[in-house]
Amino acid sequence: ILIHQGPGINNQNSNPKARGEFPGSLGPKVFRLDQLPGTRGKKAPQGVSVKYSESSTQAVIKGAYLQVFGREVYEGQRQKYAEIKLENGEISIREFIRALAKSEVFRKMYWTSLYVMKSVEYIHRRLLGRPTYGRQETNKYFDICAKKGFYALVDSIIDSLEYSEAFGEDTVPYERYLTPGGVSQRSLRVGSIREDITSRIPKAETPRFIELGAVEQRSEPDVQSRVNQGVNKQRIQTKVFKLTAQIGDKVAVKTLIRAAYRQVFERDIEPYIVKNEFTVLESRLSNREITVKEFIEGIGCSKLYIKEFYTPYPNTKVIELGTKHFLGRAPQDQAEIRKYNQILASGGLRAFVSAMVSSMEYLQVFGEDVVPYRRFPTLPAANFPNTERLYNQLTKQNDDLVVPSFDTIKPRMDAAKMPMTGKAIASLTSRYADNEALARREVEPEYAELSRTVSSGIEGGIYRRRSARIYRVTPGADITEAKTAIYCQVLEITPEQIPAYSQPEKERQLQQGEISVREFVRFLASSSQYAERFLSSYPRSKALEFLFRHLLGRAPATVAEIQQYNQLLDQGVSSAINALIDSSEYAQYFGEDVVPYHRFPSLPAGNYLGSVKAAPDAL
Repeated sequence: ILIHQGPGINNQNSNPKARGEFPGSLGPKVFRLDQLPGTRGKKAPQGVSVKYSESSTQAVIKGAYLQVFGREVYEGQRQKYAEIKLENGEISIREFIRALAKSEVFRKMYWTSLYVMKSVEYIHRRLLGRPTYGRQETNKYFDICAKKGFYALVDSIIDSLEYSEAFGEDTVPYERYLTPGGVSQRSLRVGSIREDITSRIPKAETPRFIELGAVEQRSEPDVQSRVNQGVNKQRIQTKVFKLTAQIGDKVAVKTLIRAAYRQVFERDIEPYIVKNEFTVLESRLSNREITVKEFIEGIGCSKLYIKEFYTPYPNTKVIELGTKHFLGRAPQDQAEIRKYNQILASGGLRAFVSAMVSSMEYLQVFGEDVVPYRRFPTLPAANFPNTERLYNQLTKQNDDLVVPSFDTIKPRMDAAKMPMTGKAIASLTSRYADNEALARREVEPEYAELSRTVSSGIEGGIYRRRSARIYRVTPGADITEAKTAIYCQVLEITPEQIPAYSQPEKERQLQQGEISVREFVRFLASSSQYAERFLSSYPRSKALEFLFRHLLGRAPATVAEIQQYNQLLDQGVSSAINALIDSSEYAQYFGEDVVPYHRFPSLPAGNYLGSVKAAPDAL
C-alpha cells in the first residue's frame, strides 16, 4: 500500500478517481502553467481556472528542473531550446518534461550508471511522482527497456493514462505517493523526533579509565611530529587511467579524458567552460591519431592552462604546479627548480611542458597511454611537509601566494634547546665512540635472553649489511665501473684479478650497445673460467647455490626450487643458467641493463643461516 501525499480521502483506496485532484496544503507544492497572455482568442473556452497555478513561467521551469533532476542544473546543462518553446507557447508542460527526461544530463544521472530496475525506480518517481507498485508493473517496464531502450521507457511513462489523469498537459509532476519505509525514514531523521512523546535518549558517558588515562597536554614538537609523519590512505587508493580500449569504446575514452582534465586542471572541465577549445584534441585521441602523452601536452599548452596556472603566478609557483600536474610529485630540490626556471625564461610555457612530458622520468613512470597521477615517490625529508601542503590544498581554494613558492618549513623552536636533546646528544656521542667495533661484531638482540627458542650464535644474530650499490649501463655512458661490478659479482674476484679473466671482445660489444648487461652476464656464467671456479670443483648442490648467488643475488628459497633446477642441471649447465637469467625474477629486479647484486630478500627461516654464511658482505 502506498501512502498518499495529501488528504487521506483522495488516496487510491478511498477515491481512486481523484488522481487529478490537487493535494492542497497537506501535500507538496504544485506548479501549473498559466495561460500565457495573448493566447486566448474568441474561440478559447471560458472559465479556465487558474487556482493553484504559478503566474511566472520561470518559476514553473525551475520547478520542472527540480522535479526531474532533483536539483538545479548548471547553466551549460539547461535545455534552452525547450525553454524558449515553452515560453512562446509552442509546447506544453508535458512535452517540456519529455524533453528534460530525454536530455543527455538526465540519461547520465539516472540511466547510464545504474542497472535497469534501479533506473526504472528513479525515473518512475521523477516522472509519475510515486514508486513502482507490484511485479506486473515492474515486468512491463523491464520488457520495454529490454526491447526498445531508454527513450521508449520515458515515452511510455509520459504518454500513460495515469500521467494524463494526474498531471494533464500543464502541471509539473510532483510527489504523490510514498512507501511506508520512506515515510518511516523521513520521520526518524535526527531532529524530527518529538521529545514529549518519546523516551529520553541517555547521554553516552566516557568511561572513567579513559578519562584517567587521557593525556592532558602534549608538547608542540610532539604534536607537529605526529601530524607530519607517515603517508595517508590515498597512497593505496590511487586509480590509474590507461588507454587500452578499442576505438569503438567511446565511454572509456571519455572517462580517460575527464581524468586527464582533473589531473591537469584540478577539477572537472565542462564543455561550456572550454567552449570547444579541446574538441580537436578529444577527437584525435578518440581516433587514436595521438597518444595520451600528446593529449596531456596539448591541454598543458592551452589558453585555459595559461590563464589559470601560468599568468597569475611567478615562475617558481608555475614550476611547482607543473611538476604536480605532469609528473605527479613536488619539485625534488633547488637544482631542479633552477633547471626548469631557465627553460621557462628562455622558451616559455610550451617549452616547459614539453620538457617535462618528454623527460625520461615521465616515459618510465607513465609511458605513452597513462594519465599522470600522484605517485607518492620517496623524496628528501624536507620535501615531505611541502608535498603534503601542495596536494592537500587545491589551487582554487585560496589566493595565497608564497614567494619563493617552494619555501622551506622552519621549526618553531631551536631543537638544541629542547629538554631531551642534551641527553640524546650525550648518548649519541658515547655510541659513536666505538662505532667501528659495534659495526664489526654481532649485536645480540634483547629477546635472546628471554626466549628459549633462540640460541646465542649466528642463528639468532642480526647483521649490519652494507647497502648494495646498483650499476646501470646506459647508452653512451662509461661502463668501466659497471664492467668491474659484473666481473666481481659473477666470478667473485677482486678488481686486481680482472685482467686475468677479461673478455675484450664482449666488453667492446657492451660498450657499443650491441649486447646488453644480461647477455654479458650470460656469457660469463657459461664460460669455461666460471665452470673451473664454481662448477667442476664443487658438488651439485653447492654449484647450484653459486648460480643463485651470482645470477639472482640470493640463496635458493625452497626445496622445490632446488629440485627444479637440479632437473635442469641434468640437461646441462647451460639450461640452468638460461632458466635463471630468463626468469621473471631476474627481469623484475635487474632487467636488461642492471648488474646483478646481493639483494637479501625475505627468506624462510630454514635457509636464512645459509644465506648469511654465504653472503660475502655480511660484517
